[in-house]
Amino acid sequence: MSETSLGAPFAARARGALKDAYLQEALGIATTKFIGLRRESFEDFPQGDALRDRARAIKEATLQQLDRHLERLADNIERLGGRVHWAATGDEARDIILRLCRDKGVRMAVKSKSMATEEIELNEALEHAGVKPVETDLGEYIIQLAHEKPSHIIAPAIHKTKGQVADLFSKELGGRFEADPEVLTKVARAELRQKFLEADMGITGANFAVAETGTVVLVTNEGNGRMVTSLPRIHVAVMGMEKVIPSMTDLMVFLAILARSATGQKLSSYTTLVRGPRQPGEMEGPEEFHLILMDNGRTRQIAGTLREALYCLRCGACLNVCPVYRQIGGHAYGHTYPGPIGILLTAMLKGAPSVKELAHRFEADPEVLTKVARAELRQKFLEADMGITGANFAVAETGTVVLVTNEGNGRMVTSLPRIHVAVMGMEKVIPSMTDLMVFLAILARSATGQKLSSYTTLVRGPRQPGEMEGPEEFHLILMDNGRTRQIAGTLREALYCLRCGACLNVCPVYRQIGGHAYGHTYPGPIGILLTAMLKGAPSVKELAHASSLCGACKDVCPVRIDIPRMLVELREHLDTEKIAPWTERLLFGMARRMMMRPSWFRGGASVARLAQKPFARDGRLRALPLFFGKWTATRDLPAVAEKTFSEWWQELRRP
Repeated sequence: MSETSLGAPFAARARGALKDAYLQEALGIATTKFIGLRRESFEDFPQGDALRDRARAIKEATLQQLDRHLERLADNIERLGGRVHWAATGDEARDIILRLCRDKGVRMAVKSKSMATEEIELNEALEHAGVKPVETDLGEYIIQLAHEKPSHIIAPAIHKTKGQVADLFSKELGGRFEADPEVLTKVARAELRQKFLEADMGITGANFAVAETGTVVLVTNEGNGRMVTSLPRIHVAVMGMEKVIPSMTDLMVFLAILARSATGQKLSSYTTLVRGPRQPGEMEGPEEFHLILMDNGRTRQIAGTLREALYCLRCGACLNVCPVYRQIGGHAYGHTYPGPIGILLTAMLKGAPSVKELAHRFEADPEVLTKVARAELRQKFLEADMGITGANFAVAETGTVVLVTNEGNGRMVTSLPRIHVAVMGMEKVIPSMTDLMVFLAILARSATGQKLSSYTTLVRGPRQPGEMEGPEEFHLILMDNGRTRQIAGTLREALYCLRCGACLNVCPVYRQIGGHAYGHTYPGPIGILLTAMLKGAPSVKELAHASSLCGACKDVCPVRIDIPRMLVELREHLDTEKIAPWTERLLFGMARRMMMRPSWFRGGASVARLAQKPFARDGRLRALPLFFGKWTATRDLPAVAEKTFSEWWQELRRP
């Protein structure tokens, strides 16, 4: 589903999601599970709140000296033989990868799960250039087979039920597969293993990048990240600039909270630290490592209202608890990043107008399906020339790209293809491994309720001389794509996002409509902000109201991104810059003036009592005429009371 081809406005997408029984079933099961896992994980982790505060402080301090940390990260990666590419926009990041594929003769690229590559719509570009992209994360693989976009930051196929996945596998892979995840996973693994061996390039994102060591960190739960970063001869990591952290000590902070926030684990199953290409004497690893540091609107928000969005770890915890996301899912948001944090990230990346609509709104056995996917993907791993991943973090001090997953596919994508390309938003970089530990400690808990994700893969470059495994080349694409614009901007906090998905899981809008309804790469409330950040506010002008502002997303965010506050500020920006529809500005302007004048308010209430009679039913106003009807079409609007509180109080006080 392309963001540009969605057509229908957010309200229509949301209504469609609410009527989708399969989507409602899938969202209810998945988000409830994530919420429970995260709660249990943090209940058994008394230092969790302190680490979340520490992670936030690290993000804030890092953004204040982002240029210094990024330069240190780049120096350390290049010292170890890696290449660092600077991408001001998503288009530049995409062009860098395409040029590498063309120059290196890449015909197949295996990818680890990466929101950064979703952000730049990399798969479509690769296919158009004649390069076959193969998603190796189980959820991403399902979405690729379905020709859809992810609807959750850490659970791309959250909108699909077990039965739907079983039917999809039967149709696309040939044969009949029962709904047994174990069987389906084995089939996917067998398919992907061959792709890993055949791939020329492995492409990843990065959870963090540690400046002090030049380490790109991948945290996964499938292990495919290690395959993607190890087996292809070239590894390319794409990372938002905000993912850099100063030191390995900082990395420990993030690792301690990331898995807990995302999946409820103490630590993701695979943490892969990448520090460049294979060194002389090493037998494994890529021959080349490329890190793409991507801005794409991020630096605009460093001093902006969306600054906190740059803290986001992409754990997804805010999605899981968001009452909106839990009802509509990620696709209804219409952007890459869904949920409350997605609104902020979208506003940061694309500009506030991109989320003007969102800123105010808001019998199958999984074991069999997993086996089929694994068996199918295993062959892809072996055949792929390139492994493409995102990155949860990139540790600047070690040059480590961190992939956090629960399937292990991240390790396969980073290990089996000869080229590993990690695409990472620049905001994913963190200073040190100590910082990484902080994020890892909260990310899985926020995303899936795990103490740590099943697979945390730390990638530091291509296979070194003497190493047996790993890609020949590793490329980290540090992608700006609007990020740096927000370093000092209003969407700065969206750069904090860890992509854990917790905010989507609790969002009442996302839980009803899923991720596709949002219409962008990032769904949910955080997706609105991320889309605004990456593409500009106009890109989310219809999504800016797609949040109830209940605050659940802020409560579960591992780095305490104040998503509701930024959504309000985004709405204000859309209004003051006259990006929001004129009818909306007129209505809010009239309401503001009326509420500032008691006499106007009393007079207006009296008029409203008379005017509402044709439209009031069961205490609610239904189908108001003209442009007023846009409000009642998507919301329950209470009828004006027969008496105001003041009138009732005066009558009560009469003798």
